[in-house]
Amino acid sequence: MNTHKLTLELSASAARVMSVSMAEDDIRYYLCGFLVDLEKGCVVATNGHMMSKWTLDKHEPLQFDFGSRNESQMIIGFSSKQLLKEFRTKARQRKVESVEFSLSGTGVKDMGGFALFKDLKGKDVASVPVVSIDGKFPDYASVLPSAECQFSHPKDNEFVRFNPDYVSKVAVALDINNRGEMVSTSLMTQGDPHSAILVSHYRGALPVSQLTHVVMPVRG
Repeated sequence: MNTHKLTLELSASAARVMSVSMAEDDIRYYLCGFLVDLEKGCVVATNGHMMSKWTLDKHEPLQFDFGSRNESQMIIGFSSKQLLKEFRTKARQRKVESVEFSLSGTGVKDMGGFALFKDLKGKDVASVPVVSIDGKFPDYASVLPSAECQFSHPKDNEFVRFNPDYVSKVAVALDINNRGEMVSTSLMTQGDPHSAILVSHYRGALPVSQLTHVVMPVRG
């Protein structure tokens, strides 16, 4: 008997950002998916080198029923590397406007269902099987910048070492269904070569306020 259910609808931008921020082939299997924080109303993905947090808005409804269990988080992923790749490919299709995740099962760590890709009219145009992943997701809050962090734009004489792919992948994901405004980015650091780099993304002059994107510096 299925006593646990979850449905989540993400905008195409959110689904694409999650897809490029997840690990693809990592021994830490719980990184090959994304976290749904049920209490804070956000989704988070990381590959260990960058992390993206997307705060859900009123157009991205989240509903869940776990019976008597008081669960605050769950990880949605895929049963194979091929399905993860298929999800990324389908999420990049321009006709996709949103992705609805629907899972059910006997326990929060034993759920299965589908990611349904929808067009502008809400019609299903593709689907990919998804599962819940039994694992301990990293403490993402410890990596995100706090209100006390003093971030500033790198000065000309400061050399910030990072992998630009981890910035450009998210920018491209945001730009796929862009309605004519270019996506640009801005880097901010704490002046410490070992601290995380905060990446701000903009559509035209407006920041993508739902997204918090952090890139870890290249060490050595």
